[in-house]
Amino acid sequence: MTDLLKATRIPNDNQVKVDKIQLKDMARTWWLAEEARLEKSISWDQFSKGFYERFFPATTQEEIEEQFIRLQQWNRSVDEYAAELLRLSRFAPYTVANEEKRASSFQQELKVDIQMLLIHYQLKSYSQVLTIARDLEQGLEKKNRSKLQNKPMKRPFQQVNRGNSVRSIGAPLAKLPFQLPPQ
Repeated sequence: MTDLLKATRIPNDNQVKVDKIQLKDMARTWWLAEEARLEKSISWDQFSKGFYERFFPATTQEEIEEQFIRLQQWNRSVDEYAAELLRLSRFAPYTVANEEKRASSFQQELKVDIQMLLIHYQLKSYSQVLTIARDLEQGLEKKNRSKLQNKPMKRPFQQVNRGNSVRSIGAPLAKLPFQLPPQ
């Protein structure tokens, strides 16, 4: 919301009024009660501080910070992992304080096959790591698809039964023109 207010150049004294329009359900109910309790001239800082105290208490912020610290790519795409990292990083900004630290943190929690390929690049910026990780992910996916497409088809398994018949999986029994020796 702060970014939206800045981008639209809403004057400071109108920011809370504009934000109030966006609030719904529990947040709206909370704000109407706060507005009645506080003095009429409420600053954006006062509003946002109260909002965070109410809806993001210290325990919640600590939980989100812990999620951020433990975050790994796992089964996400590079873009999904980057989006989740960005979302959670708001609550642990000190962990990505500079560009090189942010790039390193992102790279260290990517899938191992992507990490191994990134090592050779010696990248220092987050945007470089993200761009090359995306390219590597696409290349690895293409390689895996190619392997699957080029995999030779196996012939059906022939099962020999006692007696004089052979059964192919999914095929009817057929008589052999010769007798099989007893086992």
